[in-house]
Amino acid sequence: MATWDTSDCLVRVKLYAGLPSNTEEMSDADFYQLMTEAEREWVGIFATMYPNILMGPPEKMTTPDSGKTYYVSASATPLAIQVFDGLNGSLLLPGTNWDNSARYIWEGDHIRWPRDASRTFGDGPYARYI
Repeated sequence: MATWDTSDCLVRVKLYAGLPSNTEEMSDADFYQLMTEAEREWVGIFATMYPNILMGPPEKMTTPDSGKTYYVSASATPLAIQVFDGLNGSLLLPGTNWDNSARYIWEGDHIRWPRDASRTFGDGPYARYI
């Protein structure tokens, strides 16, 4: 059992709850469900307060429509996102369609450019996200 893997977390939860490891008060599946709910709750809180500690490495975004929109590969909608114009490029500023300083508009699992513009990159854009 490795430190902080699912088995280790189950043992710790039962220990901190003051229950024996072979308790019949709750099934292991119920404990895992509660731990999953707790993780979702706290990841959302940390994502709001300290997004940089949860961001993954930069990932090249893909476009299905010649540069009008770019998508991340995540199967779920990111909680927070940073978009760069290249792997070691500048951070692009998010905004709304009517914001003249906005470089992109974040729309869940993808970004698009303000005022229905298209944009292509030599190598990019790249995103870091939670």
